[in-house]
Amino acid sequence: FVAATRGLGYLLQFAQSTYNAALTIGLIFLIMAFVLMLFFCAEVIERRLLRWRYRGPSEKPA
Repeated sequence: FVAATRGLGYLLQFAQSTYNAALTIGLIFLIMAFVLMLFFCAEVIERRLLRWRYRGPSEKPA
């Protein structure tokens, strides 16, 4: 992240160093959306691969 020369981390660091608030906030939301998408995909994969595990009362069946 600190020594990067390309990518979202570099762009975020550049936006912060140039005081570009709009780009900084936009990149933070983009990274958040990416993380949420990965979390959702991991949950779907977990539900499909681990059908036999115990489900609590708050979880829906697969």
